[in-house]
Amino acid sequence: MALIIHQFLNKRKKLLEISLMMFAIREKMKTRWFGQGQVTD
Repeated sequence: MALIIHQFLNKRKKLLEISLMMFAIREKMKTRWFGQGQVTD
């Protein structure tokens, strides 16, 4: 039983890490685009 819960938590942790990484990449892209927009103005 404890093993199942442990695996479940590990999966959730991995999903959380992936979503955090995706969010960080998206934010980085946004700032890069905004930066380019300011430079071209």
